[in-house]
Amino acid sequence: MFSFQHPQAFWLLLLLLPLVALYRYAVQRKRAVAKKIGDDALVAELTASYLPRRYALKAILSGCACTLIVLAIANPRLSGGNQTIKRNGIDLVLALDVSNSMLAEDVSPSRLDRARHVMYRMVDRLSNHRIAIVVFAGKAYLQMPMTADHTAAKMYINAAGPELVSVQGTALREALKRSSQSFNPQDKKYKAVILITDGEDHDDGAVDEAETMAKEGIVVNTIGIGSKKGAVIKNLESGEVKLDAEGNPVISILNESVLQKMAKAGNGTYHFYTQTIDAVQAMEESIQQMEQREIVDESSKVYQSLYMFPLLAAMLLWMLELFISDKRKRMEISLKPALILLLTMGWGNGFAQHLRKGNALYGKGEYEKAAEQYKQAIEKKNDFAAHFNYGNAMYKSKQSDAALNAYRAAIDQSDNPQHKAAAWYNTGVALQQAGKTEECIEAYKQVLKLAPDDAEARHNLQKALREKQKQQQQKQQQQKKQPQPPKQQQPSSPAKLTQKEAEDKLRALQQQERNLQDKLKKQDPTPAVKPEKDW
Repeated sequence: MFSFQHPQAFWLLLLLLPLVALYRYAVQRKRAVAKKIGDDALVAELTASYLPRRYALKAILSGCACTLIVLAIANPRLSGGNQTIKRNGIDLVLALDVSNSMLAEDVSPSRLDRARHVMYRMVDRLSNHRIAIVVFAGKAYLQMPMTADHTAAKMYINAAGPELVSVQGTALREALKRSSQSFNPQDKKYKAVILITDGEDHDDGAVDEAETMAKEGIVVNTIGIGSKKGAVIKNLESGEVKLDAEGNPVISILNESVLQKMAKAGNGTYHFYTQTIDAVQAMEESIQQMEQREIVDESSKVYQSLYMFPLLAAMLLWMLELFISDKRKRMEISLKPALILLLTMGWGNGFAQHLRKGNALYGKGEYEKAAEQYKQAIEKKNDFAAHFNYGNAMYKSKQSDAALNAYRAAIDQSDNPQHKAAAWYNTGVALQQAGKTEECIEAYKQVLKLAPDDAEARHNLQKALREKQKQQQQKQQQQKKQPQPPKQQQPSSPAKLTQKEAEDKLRALQQQERNLQDKLKKQDPTPAVKPEKDW
C-alpha cells in the first residue's frame, strides 16, 4: 500500500507561490526597462542575445525541482502489509505531576523520581496498549500524543521535570481535561487515565471533571505519592527550603481525600504508593478488568521508503538548469582585424608593397614599424584599407587619438557598408577603452545600422549602456553626499509680551502642571498576575 510518512510536508508547496511571483516580477521588470529605452529597433538589437524561452524553462525546472524536494520530505513509501502487529488493548494517558511539591523528599529520593520510576515500569508492563503522556503543574501540556512507540514514551518520561511547565502550582482539573482531549472523541470506551500526584490541588472542580470523563467512557485511576506527615520543598539549584508569604517553611502533605474522590467519580481505583511494583500491579489489574479492543501497531509495519527517487530527480533537474543559459555566448571587446584584401592587388606599385610590409610587421607585433608602412601607403594612395590598418596599428601602440582619426578617415574613404561597419566598430572599441562611454555608444549604434547581425557590436553596446547607467548612479550618489548650503534665515526679533499677557501665560502653565500631577496620582497600574501558590 502506497502512502506518505509526513503528508503535512505538502504545506511547503505554498513556498512556490512567492517564487512564481518573483519570476513574474523579473519578467515585468525586463519589459519595463525595454519601454524606458523607447527605441524598438535598438531594444531588439540589445536583447538579441536574450532567450526568453530558456529563461522560462530554467524557472520551470527550478519549480519542478522544489516540488520534488517537498515530495522527498513527505517520504513516499510502500507498506509491507504482512508485518502489521495486532493486539488487544486500550488507549491510556499517563498524567504526571511535575510541580515543585513533587520535589519533596518524604519519598526517597524524591516524589518525582519515584513517580517517573513507576511510569517507566508501567510502560514495560502495559506493552499491549497505546500510551500518551501529559505533564502538569499550574498548567497541563500534552508531552507525547497517543502512540504505540513505548521507546519514545520512556524518553519523554526521563525528561519530565518542573522546568517543562512555566506556570507552577497544581491544577488537577486542568490535567484531567488535557488528558481527556488526548483521546479520540469518537471512541466511547477503551480509554483510561492514570494520574500520579501528591494531590495538592490549588484548583476546584477536579472531582466534577472526573465524573464528566466517566460519562464519556474514560476511567480515571489515581496514584498518591507522598506522606501524611509531609515534607519541606527544597530548591534544586540552591538547596534552600521554600518559604510561604509569611516566611514560614512550606510543608507539602499528601492529599489522599481528593485523589480517592477522583478515582471513585471516574470509576477507577486509587492506590497509595509504597513500592513501585505494588503500584504498577494495582494499575495493571484495574486496566485488565476493562473491555479491550484490537489495536493495530502501525509503528511495527515495515515500509520501503522511496524518498531517494524524487530527491535524485530534483538533483538532476537542478544540474540541468545550471547548464542551460538564457543568453547566447558573449564575446570579448576587441578590434576587427587588419584588412588584407588588397594584398593581391597591384603588387608592382609602392602602395601595395607598403601595405604588405605593414601587415607582415603587424602580424609580428611590431606595431610602430607597421604604422610607418601604412602611413607611407596612405601617402601613395588615400585608401580605406591603409587608413583602417593604420588605425589598428596606432591603437595597438596605445595612441588612441591617432587611431580614432585614422578610423574616421577610413569611414570617409569607403562606400562599402561592411567596411564602414568595421571602422565604426573599431572606433567604438577605442572610445570604450578610453572611457568615453557616450561616444562609444553612438559608434556601436552606427555599426548596428550598417550590420544589424553583428553580435560583437551588440554585446559591446550592452556593456557600454550598463557602464553608462552605473556612472549615472554613482553621480547621483555623489550629489546626495555633497553637503547642501545652509539656508539663510532672517533673524527674527523676539515677540514682546505685555506684563498682563506674561502673567496669564504663567498661570496657564501652572494649571497644566497641576492637572498632570492629579492625573498621575489617579493612575492605578494593574499588578502582574502571579499564582498564590507555586508548588
